[in-house]
Amino acid sequence: MHADSAEISSTDIKIRGVSPVLERWVPGVLRYGMLGSFILATCLSSDLFAMPDLPKAAAKALKVTKGKMVMSGAVFVDGKYLEPPYVVERYGVGIRINKVPVTGEVIQWDDFLRTQEGARVIAPEKPKASASNAPALPSVPPPSLTAAQKEGDDSLDDLFEDDPKPKKKTSAQKSASTSGSASTVVAKMPTVEFDGEFKANDSTRAMVKKINSVRTEIDGQLRQGSLLCFGSGYSRVTGDRRTLMQFLEKMPEIQKECSSVEDFKARTRAAGLVYLGETLCEELYRNRVDYRRLQERRQKIADEQKYDKMLNGVQ
Repeated sequence: MHADSAEISSTDIKIRGVSPVLERWVPGVLRYGMLGSFILATCLSSDLFAMPDLPKAAAKALKVTKGKMVMSGAVFVDGKYLEPPYVVERYGVGIRINKVPVTGEVIQWDDFLRTQEGARVIAPEKPKASASNAPALPSVPPPSLTAAQKEGDDSLDDLFEDDPKPKKKTSAQKSASTSGSASTVVAKMPTVEFDGEFKANDSTRAMVKKINSVRTEIDGQLRQGSLLCFGSGYSRVTGDRRTLMQFLEKMPEIQKECSSVEDFKARTRAAGLVYLGETLCEELYRNRVDYRRLQERRQKIADEQKYDKMLNGVQ
């Protein structure tokens, strides 16, 4: 199928369970994204990953847009290396690579259902206040504040700061401000119910086009030989071909030789892989048995480059 490649705005996209799509280039090296934010070979189960499942009802109604096989680039999902070939597809309202979700709902399925005639928006039930049978305790007034406490204990440094910091509350002030406060109730989001047959319309086609453009972008990055790291707990990390080669040059030996997660983090920093981040480093450490497959991939890329040079007559 043909994937649309229209431009999208980050403000037009909502993702359930992960951050909206936001990306920026770090000149010459990296691109960071927030698809929730980088795939397993088809034979493995997606249960190994923490990415949220994509609704099957959405895939049934909106179908699937698949790209052609990609042999270049490298993909990690929650720190697990996925070997090529890669097939990037729009699966309903999200993106999968080799059948493994790499995003949440790029546009929520409920937003599609709202466009259908007969759809019902179900408001969440308001939490009922539970009556307590315990006897009421007498109210205790907060302790009185001294003049120094009322004014705050500013130091000499605070008094002569060009940009003085706001005064901190004393323990008595904190007690007074929190006294009698009600417990916080987390509001639930309304849900949408629809029992009829889903029918595409201009609104749903426009939303599918936006999701397809995300699929096209990821597919294009892989074809350029990029490093893509997806995770449910951090922003997507995208490196260009040069970044991938630097990563493959250092990471297998770091995974093989590290003695602890802290040692792993220290080695990645020393190797200049500072863009990986704390959570991604922890996931790469947990999946350090992948080092053999990364070594094989590195050697295969080197052999391909050597062969290309021979064909082009480059010594």
